[in-house]
Parts: sequence; C-alpha cells; structure tokens
Amino acid sequence: MTSEVGLLRRVLIHTPGAELDHLQPGNALDMLFDDSPAPARAADEHRAFEALLHESGVDAVQVKVALQAALASAAARHAVIRAIEAGHATMPGSVDMALRELLSYASPAQLADLLIHGVTMRQLDIADVSDWIDPNEFALRPLPNQVFTRDSSFVVGDTICLPSMAKSARTGEALVIEAVYRALQAVDPIESCDHPKRRHVFIALFDRTGHTYEEDAQYFWQVLQWLHEHDPQPWPAGIPSSTDSPEWEFCFAGDPMFAFPCIPAYQHRRSRRMGEHFLMCFQPRRIFFGVDRGDPGGERIREDIYARVEDWDAVPPHPQLVDLAYGDPTMREWRQYALPDQNTRLLEQCPLHTNGKVPR
Repeated sequence: MTSEVGLLRRVLIHTPGAELDHLQPGNALDMLFDDSPAPARAADEHRAFEALLHESGVDAVQVKVALQAALASAAARHAVIRAIEAGHATMPGSVDMALRELLSYASPAQLADLLIHGVTMRQLDIADVSDWIDPNEFALRPLPNQVFTRDSSFVVGDTICLPSMAKSARTGEALVIEAVYRALQAVDPIESCDHPKRRHVFIALFDRTGHTYEEDAQYFWQVLQWLHEHDPQPWPAGIPSSTDSPEWEFCFAGDPMFAFPCIPAYQHRRSRRMGEHFLMCFQPRRIFFGVDRGDPGGERIREDIYARVEDWDAVPPHPQLVDLAYGDPTMREWRQYALPDQNTRLLEQCPLHTNGKVPR
C-alpha cells in the first residue's frame, strides 16, 4: 500500500468456511462474535464481494490458496507445526503427539484447512483422554476472524506489518498470515524499491546561491538538457519525443517524470522555494497514481493540493495553467516546470532541444 485513496490493485482476502461451523452460542463471545453467524450466507456474501473485486480489476489473493502454496515447503510446514507446539505447553502429552501426527501427515491443502478450521479432540480420537476431555474442546482453535484480513496484516511500501493480536482467539491468524506472506514474497516480492507504485521523489541539491530567477531558470534547463543528452536508456516508447505534444514529459533512464526547480529568488511563488540554495525536484509519473483527473479520490486530492498552494503562495495559480492537466490538448507539461515568480506570460517554445530524436 502506498496510498489511502489510490486505485486498489491487490488485496488479501479470506472467504469464510468451516471455521464458522464451530461457532456456537456457548463459545461465540469467546471467539469475539456477538452471535453465531449463518455460515452459508456469510460465504455467499463474501463470494459476491470477491466477484466485484475481480470485475474491478483487483487481484484478490485468497489466504487459503496462498497458505497451501506456502505449506508445500517442508521448511514452512515444520516452522508452522513447531510454532503450534510452542503454544500448546499446557496440553496433555498424548494430545500434543496426536495433534503433531495429524498435522505432519496432512497434505498442504489439508493442513491449510486444519490451521483455519481448527481441530477438535474428537478429530484426534485419543482413547486415554476421551473420558475426561470434552470431545468438542479444541486441540487447535479455529480462526473465524480470519475473514477480517485488514486486522492481521498490512503492507506499507515494502514493509510488511504483522500486528500482535491481543485476543487469544486471534493469535493463530498471525501464524497463518506470516506463512502466507513468505509464500507470496517467494514468487512475487512485495513492493520493492523500484515498484511502479512506489512514491519516491528525487531532490538534487546544488551549491548555488545568489542568482536571479532568470539565471536559475536558465540553469535548470541547462541541467535538463545535459541529462537528456546523456540519458543511458532509450526514450520510453509511450511518451512522445516532441515537446509540442500534450503528452510529452521529461524522461530519464526510461522513467517519465515531472521536473521543476526550487529557486531562492522566488518572492511570490513560495511553494517553489526551499531556502537559500537552488534545488531540482524530480517526481516520477508513478507518484501521481491515484490522483488522476476523473478519479473521485484523485480530484479531491488535487483540489486539496491546489488550495494549499494558493494559501501558501502570494500569487494566484497561473491563468494559462488553471484547470489544465497532463494530457489536455492545450496543455504543454514543460510550461509548468520553471514557473515565473509573477503571472507573466509563459514561454512559447520549450528551452529543451530534443529535435524530435530519441536519445541514446
């Protein structure tokens, strides 16, 4: 996750199953339920929810499917079983042995079911304890709250967070979710630093002070020109090479980006001034994921940004750029780069010379 309002791409879900069958009026509160739910209805409603996710283009990953993949690894199976044994220190030895045997000989699919659905004493069928242990007592607690996947884990950038579940009814979820994430990372690492949705901004600091706006603006374009001419990667195929195209934007190393200078000489456009030194900011196009025009959440974010800039600046938004966005027919992205301090007329020609050629 890199945005609270961006387009949802991938999510971990769990359709409730046989674990709900264990919920009874006598243990519902213990399992953190006010009442016993209707398992079939709960499953049907969740499947309808999953269908909506798929129709919206969301990759909905089922916990049980990912868990089965994880448990195909002998090391993962042993780690899970050892963790379960560590949490059963108060169980009679014969129960521990029977549970270990049941879990150890189960297939990955069967083991995934057991971990989520739970195991009763009746399933263990231990003769020497059947007289004094309730057959409906759990040797391994079911996880009826597994459906609430938002509680047991979340991902921020490339960091996976597994909260410590305070209630004993939910401690088993952490074991399941940890195994799931290990499996997912093995086949599809989560949000590495070059992931297309990572929101990194690069700021270049220069030992450059005491210049006029005109001098720093010219220097900004000179730096962009040098980068363009020394670009180690081909120009991206999806970005026009002509600066006169509404879809042109500066690119480097195959990455489209919005570039702008922070000029100390700015007096009115204070949102573009960051102290006494000249800076250049590079915002990869991917950081604007989820704030595109037409996206309701994106429109709200854009309005908030514009309101904050207007409050901070001592000059209103430039009249030649108001209500325009990247890709609009009359928009030229480069005109937003080195904005004048006052709302004077913007340049007609881009100072960056691409000559319509693809840099190599």
